[in-house]
Amino acid sequence: MTLRRVALVRNALVTAAALSLAFTVPSVATAPSASADPSPTDTIGGDTFERTVSGGWGSAVTGGTWVSSVPARTAVSSGQGRVYLDPGASVTQTLAAAAVDVRTTVGVKVDRIATAGNGVSAGVAGRVSPVGGYVANLRIGRSGVMSLAIVRMRSGTSDTILINDTQIAGTAAAGTSYTAQVDVIGTSPVIVRARAWPSSGTAPGWQVSASDNSESRITSAGGSALRSYLSASSSATALDYDNVAIQRLAEPATTTPTPTPVPATAAGSAVPGGTAYTVPSGAIFVSAAGSRSGSGTSGSPYGSLSYAIERAPSGSTIIMRGGSYRESTTVPFGKRLTIQSYPGEAVWMEGSSPVSGWQRSGSSWVVSGWNSIFDHRVSHSQGVDESNRFIDPAYPLAGYPDQVWVNGSALRQVGSVSAVVAGTFYVDEAGRRLYIGTDPSGRTVEASTRQQAMVIQGEGTTVRGIGVRRYANTFWMGGAISAQVNDITLENVMASDNATTGINGWGKRMRFNKITVNRAGALGLGLNRADGLILSSSLIQENNIERFKEAPVSGGAKLTTSRDVTVRGNIFERNTTAGLWFDESAYNLTITGNRVNNNGGTGIALEISSKIVVANNYFVNNGKSGVEVGDTNNVAVWNNTFSGNQLYTLRVYQDSRRSSDPVITFITKDVTYRNNVIAYGTGSCPFLVHDMQYRLTGQMMGVTAQGNAYWRASSTSPANLACWANGTAGLMSYKNLTTWRPGTGNDLGSTLNEGTSILTSAYQLTSAAASSTASVALPIPDSIAAVIGVAGGSRRLGAVSPIL
Repeated sequence: MTLRRVALVRNALVTAAALSLAFTVPSVATAPSASADPSPTDTIGGDTFERTVSGGWGSAVTGGTWVSSVPARTAVSSGQGRVYLDPGASVTQTLAAAAVDVRTTVGVKVDRIATAGNGVSAGVAGRVSPVGGYVANLRIGRSGVMSLAIVRMRSGTSDTILINDTQIAGTAAAGTSYTAQVDVIGTSPVIVRARAWPSSGTAPGWQVSASDNSESRITSAGGSALRSYLSASSSATALDYDNVAIQRLAEPATTTPTPTPVPATAAGSAVPGGTAYTVPSGAIFVSAAGSRSGSGTSGSPYGSLSYAIERAPSGSTIIMRGGSYRESTTVPFGKRLTIQSYPGEAVWMEGSSPVSGWQRSGSSWVVSGWNSIFDHRVSHSQGVDESNRFIDPAYPLAGYPDQVWVNGSALRQVGSVSAVVAGTFYVDEAGRRLYIGTDPSGRTVEASTRQQAMVIQGEGTTVRGIGVRRYANTFWMGGAISAQVNDITLENVMASDNATTGINGWGKRMRFNKITVNRAGALGLGLNRADGLILSSSLIQENNIERFKEAPVSGGAKLTTSRDVTVRGNIFERNTTAGLWFDESAYNLTITGNRVNNNGGTGIALEISSKIVVANNYFVNNGKSGVEVGDTNNVAVWNNTFSGNQLYTLRVYQDSRRSSDPVITFITKDVTYRNNVIAYGTGSCPFLVHDMQYRLTGQMMGVTAQGNAYWRASSTSPANLACWANGTAGLMSYKNLTTWRPGTGNDLGSTLNEGTSILTSAYQLTSAAASSTASVALPIPDSIAAVIGVAGGSRRLGAVSPIL
């Protein structure tokens, strides 16, 4: 498999030139913070530029001499360090004042705002050395739209984007100074966080944060740098820097080397060891001894979970004592069990095993007699190879389930022994050898040796308070946990770093509450015929890290052919493709109170399905669409908040598919869009309704929009308010409400604001926006009000609950 990262790198669907916005609220949830809030201890470098220098910046006030990559394009005068930028140019200024844990702060202003291209970037970097460093890029784009991104530089390789461009509040003006600040903290993981604000104002909270626990992370001390870049499509400009401060930060608290995820408090599983379920009388006890021993009492627990399941009568509660259970288990048909952790004890089911006996082999290390050889044909059917359907040629090893970790950091799989370098591994299947490029001396090496943690075939079984990780599963066998019967409950269950699917299943009345599914190779959660499912308070995060194709299946969660499903109070974030995808005749779906952000593709996709309520959700900074409705009828999109979704806020489409089912017709019809707050991203058709066969108009498709509050950066950014299906004439674009209303009958009482954002950093309407839109909202119907917790007939704009 390819490299598993704690932080999600750029999605292959997004070009390097495009703005792919990233979310700004509890992004440090991917890993433990190195310190609650490390504070500066001393200043090791700084500059106020009170001198005149040409052909460089000369010596800083403290910290040494500035080293420029292109001295002729830099100068100092009038209290500023200037960088002159031609289109496509990049200039880096480096100061050697070095520290491991460092804060770099600088004031920056641009002499003109771009009207074309992606504008100018001022990168503020810490821990910079010949090895690499970390950069927070402040981009000032067209119309002064500002965004932040976090990048890891590594010598000899291209930059790795840890957090994509994140739109921040405010609009930049030429000649106005903005302060940019970046912290680089800790070593395992490395925490990088950044923020930017008008220099005349007060520093906000951290706006973006990334956690880097990869083999390529930068752990040694380094200096600071300012990296300036101008888009090749933007006009020449200059950046002025001032008030540089480089400060050493207090030593971070000790961190856990293993990338154990810490979910946002609002959703997701408790960390293993963080639950305290009651131990009932007569419970059966089990330890992680790995043996068929014991009598199942607290004083003589069974030696493995498999043995405990075998011995337990139906209706029993099995208490797992803390430890690592390196096994695969099945709850058999006809046996209903409750399996839970002992109060306060961390239970992990482990798909990996320690590997020893390494021998040096040239520039790599090898262990012989490697017998964990896995089927890497990709299909939902055993023995069938449909790799061409699933595998992106750019990531040819995505379907290989092999996984290796050194001291908790994942290695990247390569296709030959000659390609093995530090941070990679290779499985020689014919020779039964495992090669790694990282020296294992004095380190713990683990590799996946098992394929599934738990297959649940006993109706009514409950599993709670445990973690499941590092299983080498493939599509045809299902998830590391596979729930295959009715009435299964999973609660406070964490499934992390599994090769293909985290959790899958089928059956009626499943209850998945407070689960975390993250860093699965292809798909976090996959369910079929899951009638009556309730998915609640869960975290579906950073899945499809192996970069499988978007279709036929990948991303955060995909549910098919399921009826009467409730999805409420969850977070779907930073999945490489879709966040949540309903497909193949799903019916009667209620999707409320979720946060759907920073997914590389669509936030929520609704395809060939029917009767759906999407209400009281936040859709923020998704790479493609906030919501996508395709060949689907009877959809109510009410009281949601959309912000910064890159291509489309809402995309509604019809293609050639049709169904003989009179209810789920595969014909897009009756899509209502009401009481939403919409802050547009950068796509040229942010509200798109289209018929791919050029037969239908938007009116014929029954798409209606009323009672909404729109915002865009300017009258030309984006250029269109909406693009509308216009039958054989193709698409009709509408620039503003003045033309949109008579042309379509939509948004008769809606508002369109331009310039100053209508949303706060918490994605609530600003007080000014709330006042100007007070009469916009329509009465909320009783059927919608009942599922979002407000009184029927009340008038509210946007999501009614605070963001998770």
